[in-house]
Amino acid sequence: MASKRKILVTGATGKQGRSVVNALRDSDFQLLALTRNTSTPAADSLRSEPHVQVVQANLDSEESLRRVFGDAGGHNAIWGVFMMLPYSGLGQSTEGEERQGKLLADLSAEYGVSVFVYSSAQQGGGDFEKSVEDVWIDHHGKYRIETHIRDLGETKGLRWTIIRPAIFMELFEGFMGKVSATIMRAGFKADTKLQLAAVDDIGGVAAAAFNNPETTSRQILPVVSDELTMQELNDTYKKVTGSNLCSLPNALGSLALSMNKGAKAVIVHFEGLSDKHTERRDIVDAQTARTRDLYPQMTSFESWVGKQKGHTGESQGDWNKVSLWKLLTGRS
Repeated sequence: MASKRKILVTGATGKQGRSVVNALRDSDFQLLALTRNTSTPAADSLRSEPHVQVVQANLDSEESLRRVFGDAGGHNAIWGVFMMLPYSGLGQSTEGEERQGKLLADLSAEYGVSVFVYSSAQQGGGDFEKSVEDVWIDHHGKYRIETHIRDLGETKGLRWTIIRPAIFMELFEGFMGKVSATIMRAGFKADTKLQLAAVDDIGGVAAAAFNNPETTSRQILPVVSDELTMQELNDTYKKVTGSNLCSLPNALGSLALSMNKGAKAVIVHFEGLSDKHTERRDIVDAQTARTRDLYPQMTSFESWVGKQKGHTGESQGDWNKVSLWKLLTGRS
């Protein structure tokens, strides 16, 4: 009996990586779940999955990453890679993220990886912006990684797929979700449309890419399930829960925007994206349709809120390295 093809998953103990693990649970792939610390409860949970092997490595360490490829069997042993990289934080340097992404992409090409799937970030429509100056500074690292991956496709034959998630619905979880919504309400124009995605859909789209490599090779796959104004977002939330998502005073949102350059930059970035999506509507719709053809089960915001209703999990008080204290002290 032939052995299962191996897929290396970075960020396996986090939201995106775990969504890939879940989406590929019933597949014919063996997953190598990469983590820096194999002794955490999250790593222990992954070990309970029969299709998962937990492997230890540091994305900053070429030696440890080479060990992962070597232990798996060397050249051509790892068939696929799903790469997501930790967010550096609002207004923080993306140089470390860029180094990590380029290193893993280089090693993937060197060791003969057949399918390389990179979870990047939403841009302004079209396959690629013309230069890094056209991209939000927090996404400079992602832009340069995307460019590097494309170059590896041309020079080394790396078969890549780039996933571009919209704003994660998980941003609106718990108390910090209400803070985020309040800041957005204070900052966005009333007619600004926000594109949204549920993190579980990242796993679904990544699984579709691995299962359809010929179709998705050298493709950009935006992950967008809804496009709503802040009023529509709040109305949908209230329809499901009976309460407002934007339930905190406007003054709190205005204060955060006045004290935190990073938060203000987020507003400017997404306002600009909304304008670009309007200008490039035909391209944006065609890209989104391409993704939906591969993965039709996108989670609407209404459906996502319904799943969250009554959820009693831990508060996401510092999700993506952003907290209320940081927002109000300008330290995010």
